[in-house]
This record gives sequence, structure tokens and C-alpha cells, in this order.
Amino acid sequence: MIERVAAWMGESPFGREFGVQVQAADAESLRLFYPHDERHGAMPTSPSGKVGLHGGAIASLVTIGSQALVRSASGEFDAPSSTVSLNIAYVRSARSSLTVTTRAVRRVRELVFLETEIAGEDGAAVAEASSVVRLGHAAGEASGQGIAPPLGEGSAPVLDVFRSALRAIPFMASREVDISGAARGRVDMSLGAPETNRDRAGAIHEGAALTLLDAAGASSPWTVATPSTRVAGATVSLSAHFVAPLPSDGLIARATVRASDARTCWTDVVLLGRTGETLHAFGTVAYRYGD
Repeated sequence: MIERVAAWMGESPFGREFGVQVQAADAESLRLFYPHDERHGAMPTSPSGKVGLHGGAIASLVTIGSQALVRSASGEFDAPSSTVSLNIAYVRSARSSLTVTTRAVRRVRELVFLETEIAGEDGAAVAEASSVVRLGHAAGEASGQGIAPPLGEGSAPVLDVFRSALRAIPFMASREVDISGAARGRVDMSLGAPETNRDRAGAIHEGAALTLLDAAGASSPWTVATPSTRVAGATVSLSAHFVAPLPSDGLIARATVRASDARTCWTDVVLLGRTGETLHAFGTVAYRYGD
């Protein structure tokens, strides 16, 4: 089974880039090993300058592990599937190789309920997640009714600041994440469609979509932050729901700050197709400003 799961994961360009190794796989649990790769890092945030893994990359490991376990448990490696919901809490930064352990909690008809723990080389928890995967049924169709219109280009200097920050983050640059609009409490962003953003069917990989959701949710707080000496922060938690099949030509994110205080900002994010008419996913990001 290990060889079959590994082969299935290797059919996805996005999955191949992560270099994840399958250490154990059966109908109840799956254990993966992720070798630390600075290409998946965020900007250095520690005094040592070591690059921590980007929150979107950690979320990607959750969906890679949960989808792989569903295949291992069912033996249905070619059936369509989608993540109905995913909730992840980031316990600490990750600056080492990781072990991803996913367990099946229950299966009810086409729905599989899962829990995932991600730990560093020292065994300390990096992230904890729960997810629900729908097997054998593709996601439905969803309209984008009630979603805020695009912001437009806005202030070029402001966009340049955000764009420079995005390009400085290795994982963002390789995903072709860009910003197209910014205003107080709002940002519009986009995800390109390079080969490395795709799943085995050629659509945008759920991990790439989660990366865009995290990027938008972590950028919006800086449009409402009180000027200070703060230069960093981190995503505390992320929730996501996939409601329509992901496209092959990229995604648009529209993020709106819903609440904030001196330490934390909560942002709602919707992921749309390139025309802005189809809702593919939505979620919420809780972000904490650095000291």
C-alpha cells in the first residue's frame, strides 16, 4: 500500500514538489515525512535567520495527508474527491523536517472525517488539524452572489509594498501569488497557474488554493494595523471550505477584515474563478501581529 499511495501522490506536480515520503499507510492512519525545503519558506523570522515553513505549505501538507489516507483506506485512487472543510491551528513555527500523521476518525457514506498532527524533528507539535473529505463525489457548483466587487488597482505605492513582500517569500513567488487591489480592511489577490500549482488532473491543487487563502488572510491585517514598530506576524488558525471544483487557470482571492484588536485580526476570504463569477472556496484566517 505504501508504494501505491506514494505513486498516487507523485502524479500531482504540486505534490511532487514537496518531496513527501510515505512511511506508513493502512486503512486507519497514514504517516508522511516532509524533508525541510527552503523553497517552501516564509521570510526569516528568527534571530538565527532560519527560514520557517510558510503557513500555506503547512496547510498543504494537511490536505496532501488527508486525501492520501482516504485513498489508502478505500483503495479508490481514481475516484473524484474534494475537501468539504479543513480547520488548522498553527502551534509553532516549523524550521525543520516534519512528520505528518493523519488518522481516520469515521466514514459516513461519502464523507470521511480525519485528524492530522504535524510535528517537528523534536516531536513538538507544529500544527493540528481536522478535515472532512468527500470521496466519489465532485464538489458542486456555487455562484459568487453577494461577494464584494473587485477593488481595482488602488494606490500604486501601497501595492508595490505588498508586491515586494510577496516576491520576497519563496513559496509565494513560486506559486505566482500577486496583489491587484488594496484598501482599508480589504485586499484582492490572485494565484497563477504554473505546472507546480496543479493536481494530478491538471486543476489547481487544494494546497495551492489554501496558500492563496492564507496569503490574502495574512495580508489584509496590515491594511488596518496601527502604525508601530511591528514588522512581522503569523497566521494562528485557518479554516477553509471547498464548494466547487477548482479550475485550471488560477484563482482570485477577495479578503475582508471582519474584526481586529491590538493583537489579532480575523479576515474572511473568498476564492473565485478568474471571471469572478464562480465561488470555489471560502474561509477565515486569524492572524496575530508580532511583538
